[in-house]
Amino acid sequence: MDLTTLFVAVAMAFGLLTFDTIRNAGQVIVEVAEVPAIEKTSIDQETVENEFAAELNRVADIVSIIIPPEIRTQREIGVTRALGSLLKADDLAHAIEVDLGYRSDRLRLALFTDKGRVGALVTGRGKTVGPFRTLLYPKDGESLIDFVRRCSLAGSFHLAPYGTTLHLMQVGAADGDLTVAKAMSERAKAGLPAIPVSFDRSLLENVDGLITLFSGDVAGAQAMFQRAINSSHDNWVAVLNAAFTEIQLQAFEPAHNRMRDMIARAPADNRVLISTAYMTQGVALLGLNRAKEAEVLLEKALVVNPENSSAWYYRAGARAMVDDLEGAEQMRRNAFQTNDSFENYAEVATLYFLLNWRGGSALVQSPFRNPPAITHR
Repeated sequence: MDLTTLFVAVAMAFGLLTFDTIRNAGQVIVEVAEVPAIEKTSIDQETVENEFAAELNRVADIVSIIIPPEIRTQREIGVTRALGSLLKADDLAHAIEVDLGYRSDRLRLALFTDKGRVGALVTGRGKTVGPFRTLLYPKDGESLIDFVRRCSLAGSFHLAPYGTTLHLMQVGAADGDLTVAKAMSERAKAGLPAIPVSFDRSLLENVDGLITLFSGDVAGAQAMFQRAINSSHDNWVAVLNAAFTEIQLQAFEPAHNRMRDMIARAPADNRVLISTAYMTQGVALLGLNRAKEAEVLLEKALVVNPENSSAWYYRAGARAMVDDLEGAEQMRRNAFQTNDSFENYAEVATLYFLLNWRGGSALVQSPFRNPPAITHR
C-alpha cells in the first residue's frame, strides 16, 4: 500500500470514528476485564460480559414519564467503534469526544481472586458524578452470576440512581422483598442536598410511596405521595399516585378535583401523563355514579393515547353502568388488544393496580402490565 492510499484510509477511519463518536454520545460504554481462572467455576468471558451488560440494560429499559433517560446503553458496537478498538484507537475516540464537547458514561468490571477469594472492582465515570470506584465481594451463598449482576447494579447506581432504584423496586415487588429497593432509595436521598424543594428527592419519595403501596398500606402510601408533592409540585407522577390512593380510599371528589387541576397545569404534550390524568378523573366520576360524564373523560384519555389499555377497560365499566353490555364487551376486547404496546412506566401506580371505584379496600393487580407479577407479603 502506497503512502497516499494509507493516508486516505486513515483519514476515512478518523472521519468514521468521529461520526460514530457523535452518534453514540451519551451511551454507556461498558468494559469487562479479562476474567481470571476461578476455582470450581467454569464461567467464561462472554457470559460475564453478557450478564454485566444485560443488568445495565434492564435499568435503561425503565421509562420515566417526566424525566429524560438517565442512561442509554450501547447494545450494539458500531463498525467504526470496533475499527477503533482494532486499531487501538480507544484513547483517540475519547479525545474526539472531549474535543467535540461529548462525553459518554463509562462502566468497567474487573473480577479478581485474592488468596482464593473472588472480588470485583467496579469503576466508571459519569457525566454528572465524575469518576467512581467500588470494591465488592460475593455474599454467602451468592452465585457468581448473581454477583456479576449485583456489580452491574452497583455501577448503574452511580450513573442512574433513580432508574436503578425503580428497577430494584420492580424486582423486589416480584420477589416479595423490597428491602434492597428501600435501602437504595434511602442511599440516593442521602446524597441529595438538604433543601425544602427538591425534584430529585420528590422522585425518590414517590418510589417510597409505591413501595409502601406494595405492602398494602394505602394510607401510608398516600402520605408518602403527598410528601413527594410537597418536595416538588411539578412531580406529576406523585400527583397521579395521590389521586390513585384517594380513589382506593373512596375519596372520589378530591381525586376528581386533583386531576382536573393537574390537567390544567401539567405539560399538554406529555400524552401518557395527560391520558392517565383524564382516565383517573373519569374513574373518580364512576365512583360517584356519573357514568356518562365519566365516559366523556375516558374518551378524551383515549384520544390523547389510544394505546391506554386501562382507559379502554374503565370505559367498558362505564358502558356496563348504563346497561350497554355489547359496547362494554367491545371496550374490554380493545383493552386487551392494545396491551401489546405496553411501555414500562414504573413510577405510576396504575401500572401495577386497578383503580378501585366499585368499593372494597383490597388492592387488585392490573391485568395490563408486563413487568414481573407482584408478590404480596
